[in-house]
Amino acid sequence: SSNTFSTTALANGDVISVVVTNGTSCATTFNTITFTVIPSPSGTLTASANNICAGDAVTFTATAGFANYDFKLNGSTIQNGSSNTFNSSALNNGDIVTVEVTGANACVATFNSVTITVFSLPTGSLIPVETSGTTANDGAICTGANVVFTAAGGFTNYNFLLNSISVQNGASNTYSNSTLLDGDVITVAVTN
Repeated sequence: SSNTFSTTALANGDVISVVVTNGTSCATTFNTITFTVIPSPSGTLTASANNICAGDAVTFTATAGFANYDFKLNGSTIQNGSSNTFNSSALNNGDIVTVEVTGANACVATFNSVTITVFSLPTGSLIPVETSGTTANDGAICTGANVVFTAAGGFTNYNFLLNSISVQNGASNTYSNSTLLDGDVITVAVTN
């Protein structure tokens, strides 16, 4: 027989007592203890996105109404305080975010985890081809000269921008322009 009892299954209002019997078969009941069981925090952790591109911002939101939120990234605290939201744009593929929530009566619970999938950004270059001016492909052209811009192939969409304004958006990785002005800037946003 043991003089110790342990359980994790107590309900609010449960009463625990112990009957002790000595070697001469005399028995007595020791004091009874009535337990007040305070419920642990209950809720969820959600993310604004689970599948992101590198550098994208994600907002993690835990159920509101608790005293403290200890957000953890791969098991290490990254934000601890009263806010039920955590934001990050520095996540890596496979990162796991959890939140340990403390209720008003100091009971603690860990909500569900969120695993993030991070896709790498497309890489490549934009190459202008022109034969105007003194030297071909030097970036100096005569008025009205045609310039063909070619982006790296293999992507699903190419959005060519002239001074930050979309001028061609679609599957083609080339764009031509013969109306460029001094100081114009051509860029391309690609989607994989």
